[in-house]
Amino acid sequence: MDKYPQEQTETNLKEGSEAESPDYSIKYTDHELCEMVDSALAGGITLHDNMKQIQDRNEIYWKGEQKDPNQEFDEPEKVRPIENRVFLSQETLIPIVTERTPEPVLFSDDDNRDQVDALQKALIGKYEEDDTRAEMRIATRCWMNYRLGMLKVIWDVSKDDFRTEYVRPQRLVLDPFGRTVDECRYIIELLSEPLSEVLTKFPKKKREILAYLGLKGDRTDMGTIVNYWEYHTNEIVCWKLGDILLEKTLQPFYDFENPERNFIRNPTKPYAEINKVFSMGSSIYDDTSLTEQAISMQDGIDRLYKNVFEDLADRGSVAATEDFMSKEELAKWRGGTNDKLSGSAGVDIRAGLVRIPPKDIHPIVLPLKQELSNQSDNVMGTHGTTRGERGAQETAQGRMLLKEGDTGRTAPISQALERTAYRLYSLWIQMIKVMWTEERIVSYSNDKGTNELIRFQGDMVKPGVKLRIKPGSMLPKDKFVERNEAIELMGAGKIDDETLFEKLGDGNPKERAKKIFIQNAVLNGSIMQPGFLDAAEILFQGIKQEVVGLLQQSGAPVPTVQALMGMQPMGQMGQMGQMGQMGQMGQMGQMGQMVDPSQQGMPGEGMPQGMEQALPEEQLMAAPSNDMPEGM
Repeated sequence: MDKYPQEQTETNLKEGSEAESPDYSIKYTDHELCEMVDSALAGGITLHDNMKQIQDRNEIYWKGEQKDPNQEFDEPEKVRPIENRVFLSQETLIPIVTERTPEPVLFSDDDNRDQVDALQKALIGKYEEDDTRAEMRIATRCWMNYRLGMLKVIWDVSKDDFRTEYVRPQRLVLDPFGRTVDECRYIIELLSEPLSEVLTKFPKKKREILAYLGLKGDRTDMGTIVNYWEYHTNEIVCWKLGDILLEKTLQPFYDFENPERNFIRNPTKPYAEINKVFSMGSSIYDDTSLTEQAISMQDGIDRLYKNVFEDLADRGSVAATEDFMSKEELAKWRGGTNDKLSGSAGVDIRAGLVRIPPKDIHPIVLPLKQELSNQSDNVMGTHGTTRGERGAQETAQGRMLLKEGDTGRTAPISQALERTAYRLYSLWIQMIKVMWTEERIVSYSNDKGTNELIRFQGDMVKPGVKLRIKPGSMLPKDKFVERNEAIELMGAGKIDDETLFEKLGDGNPKERAKKIFIQNAVLNGSIMQPGFLDAAEILFQGIKQEVVGLLQQSGAPVPTVQALMGMQPMGQMGQMGQMGQMGQMGQMGQMGQMVDPSQQGMPGEGMPQGMEQALPEEQLMAAPSNDMPEGM
């Protein structure tokens, strides 16, 4: 036997599977799908329940409803003050990291730049028009408290368009081994809708639904809330109520028959997650949250507040001799305004009753409370500089260092939101390409502050279009730094007025810059120079007409207005007309002297023959004639 096998020749060698294309079809029966959903619920419910305990605790601290029996006052009428640093820090961070619209950057190999620009504007306009920022803000708050934020793209039948909504993670059962939406083998969402909507969605299952719920379907039953499951994989989606499979279908927003018509490469679930900030990759949930890291400091602050207010409420104790007051009577006395005392006759009240002074507040309490607050700010990245507060002993350099530290905390959050925006925009473009079969109009606000109406439809998304999110487009702007930089550039003469006012936070920087431009032009006299306003139109469209209107309103002389418009004043035009006529008359007179007297009396007297055809009729009328009476 040979030591090595004989060399063989193979043909059609290639990598990958030999299958021509994936078979996207639902091969499961209704019963099998119900079993799949039940099996997935059993596999993901443990992770769900473990997370829910953490989520509920974090939510209590965010609301400021934490209740430790050891920290409660003995008397229920006393108020328990809470300095809720968790809420304060979260509600400082969330508006900062969600303030800006994520900026999509689209490019294509084909020569269709106009369509790509229109799609980019349509995405931004859709984000603003649908107030997606509000949904992003809630999803970010969920991430901070629940370790996961989730957005979902759905088709709104009432609007005949897609929209984005947040989903509470508590209503999701997720694959415990997936780290992203795509990696999760399944996502199961608990939907709660009135019976009327459920029957409208699944009319073929009306009888089974009513039988399962034990309802007759009367008008009074239509408002009953029905809970049922929505089960997603990357390829299929189905809905289940008990042992009833309400409906099953392939993912409805992916064209399985014409894969080249899709924007996204493979079918996927219609969710976009916020995560991977405080994660070690164990699951789709982060491994901790900002709230959990700040809870220990919050507990310390709560305990200090309790002790301080208890000490402040302590007005001291009262001791009495038994000769003056019995123990039973002393126990009833609370020291209130209307409380009365009675003692034994013949006993001096000052000798029988003594007040013991209250305890003093320990001097370390307030510094300790301040230190806990600072530590909470360090964890959350929300010092007073970020909130716009100013300490009594802060320096400018110290404030700058604190601000830079807080920016370092917000940067990873902004990057996570940019990842979310990338997936969200990808789902949107897929929706546009497949579902916008007719032209849609989206309002887009441009850099000039004016609105554009963008007309777009799915066929305009050509193959080869690529999407990116502009890096840093969701990073918060440091307005304080921007203002200082703008002022420095202004001193060096390296910034234009419009950009300067924009950096300074002016509401209408272009209008402010234009007013200063006109003012300077009037003061230095350049506004009257020929062609000045025509050149100014390059910077400010419509400024020429605006200046003329202002002059007319102020009662400026007509020649001045005409000069600015590029017209010759009427007086000068009249003089030029007279001079022109005189010149013509002088020339004609000279010509008349050269004419043979025998030709006088012919048409165009005093002019060469044929001149009457060369000059207009009005000049012929003005030509001198030898037959004119004297004095004419």
